[in-house]
Amino acid sequence: MQNQNLVRVPFDRNCLDLEIDPVNIVHQLPLNKTSPWQSYGGATKNHPCKLNPKKLVLNIDKPFHSIKKIHIVGVFALWGNESIEKLNFPGAVIQGLLDSEEVYLLELIRGIHYTDSTDQTKGIRLHGDRTSLEYIDTIEYAGKKHRIDVLSIDLTSDPKVMDTIIFRNLGIPASFLIFDVFIEASGKSCPFHSHSNAIPLHEVTTYIRMGDKDNFNKALNQLLTSIQNIRSANHDLMLDEARGLALMFISLVSTALLELGAPRSIHKVQLEAARQLEKHKDITHIAEYAKEIINQLTAKLFDKSESTGDPIIDKCIEYIKKMYSQDINDDNMANLLNISTSHFRFLFKKCIGIPYQKYLNAYRLEKARNLIISSDLSISEISNLTGYVTMGNFCRAFKQRFHVSATALRDSVLRNR
Repeated sequence: MQNQNLVRVPFDRNCLDLEIDPVNIVHQLPLNKTSPWQSYGGATKNHPCKLNPKKLVLNIDKPFHSIKKIHIVGVFALWGNESIEKLNFPGAVIQGLLDSEEVYLLELIRGIHYTDSTDQTKGIRLHGDRTSLEYIDTIEYAGKKHRIDVLSIDLTSDPKVMDTIIFRNLGIPASFLIFDVFIEASGKSCPFHSHSNAIPLHEVTTYIRMGDKDNFNKALNQLLTSIQNIRSANHDLMLDEARGLALMFISLVSTALLELGAPRSIHKVQLEAARQLEKHKDITHIAEYAKEIINQLTAKLFDKSESTGDPIIDKCIEYIKKMYSQDINDDNMANLLNISTSHFRFLFKKCIGIPYQKYLNAYRLEKARNLIISSDLSISEISNLTGYVTMGNFCRAFKQRFHVSATALRDSVLRNR
């Protein structure tokens, strides 16, 4: 195993009567002699393991530029035999999150990623999806010997930046024991993570959605500076790290633009960028190329954000900025602009590309998200300040747009302060 940057991810354990002896480990992982965490499970309805948690949350204190591998040492799984559980059935998931947003998901399939742990067949099982199980030891549980494996997830071809890894049992009889979790990463901590004073990644997407050119350019300069500051004794690793940062930012920009209605052909730009970045063998050239592509992607967006080209809609946008907390539905806005509602709707969609109400809701939610992150106001206060009549409507709209609840986002912000 190439140890570019091997980091143990700490977590709380809930199983007190089992230990693994690192003397027997042959996988070169520096394991602790410690008890595991055990998930929900059990072969019967009233099995005591039904009281165990379904979810294990692992927080990565200093997220890295590129997580290339994840290694989970454990038993996969107790009561995972065929008579209890169907083959090819997802029984658990592993999620990778960054600032509460999902950036990676792996479904663990019965018969592929886990099986009956009393099977003592040694060796490495390759699954064809860049994951593998490697037998390393056995442990006694309830009078039987169970195999201990390393479940390895290879992200080398598509490195991820994460601050949280979640292992979740989906409520099945199979129970998982986890002794240790390691990540292999290249580079220093991620320059966009909110633990630092830098602009976090979620703010970059906010700037794109709101057409905030000045702050977006600050984030872009942060990226370019980070690339230029990469240092490593291994030139190839240094280039890989620079390419990974550039592609991460390009992917982020592309995703935000797709949400705003950009054509799906934008994915071709990402693919071509990846090919071209491979050809560059110099850090400065990688930074310059990344800047060129990102500016090309956002040129129309930011040019349009300066002016819609229609004085009526320009005035409408100014009203929204000043009055978004008030009741400014399309009828009220049309009255302010002294035009009919039907003509206003037509004109707004023609100039902006999306219906007025959808734009207004998006603007309000971006403002709400900024307030959740940057202020100490309660969720209820933020809901009122951003024009929502009821908390229920606000919470539903927020989760639908950002795929995370307002409360969960606030909890994440408080945890990282």
